[in-house]
Amino acid sequence: EIHAASTEKVAPDLINRFLARQFARPSGLVGRLLIAPALNWIGRRLNAMALDLLDPKAGERLLDVGIGGGGLLAKLLRTRPRLLAGVDVSSAAIERARRLFARRAEIVHASAESLPF
Repeated sequence: EIHAASTEKVAPDLINRFLARQFARPSGLVGRLLIAPALNWIGRRLNAMALDLLDPKAGERLLDVGIGGGGLLAKLLRTRPRLLAGVDVSSAAIERARRLFARRAEIVHASAESLPF
């Protein structure tokens, strides 16, 4: 027999685990349409700080590891790099980035621990 108290706890736990998996490695429609834009919003200040510290110049070669929603890639493209590459382990992030940055950046499905460069 299932008690009401146990079913009330199961639903939030399932939702929390699902969201944790999605934020760790976005996938599917939820990853592309909800999580990737959320990652851009969450990372906007960190991306701004990274750009300030990096101070990229036109003609440089740049690599974004863990592209997430592509927010930093979009900003890096504005610096007119000679080469811009983005890497992520999430298939949804890669699919979204390839759609958004086709022919303007090399988008690679890989982990930070095994970069193909």
